Amino acid sequence: MMIAFGGLMFSTSYILMQFGFVLSLSVFIDTFFVRSILVPAIMSISEKWNWWPTSFEHPLQLQEEAR
Repeated sequence: MMIAFGGLMFSTSYILMQFGFVLSLSVFIDTFFVRSILVPAIMSISEKWNWWPTSFEHPLQLQEEAR
C-alpha cells in the first residue's frame, strides 16, 4: 500500500502529492508503530480483559441455571 500511495507523489498536482505523502506516512506509522509496538503493549497491559469471552459455557448449562 505504501508503494501504491507513494506513486501519487510523482504526480504533477500538489494535492495528489500531499495525499500520497500523508497516506504513505500513515501506512508506515500503522505498520511499524501501531501494529508492532502499540497493540502488543496494550494487550499485555489488559491481561485478563484481553480476550472476550474468557470462558465458554455450554448453552445447556445456561438453560439449566435459568430454571
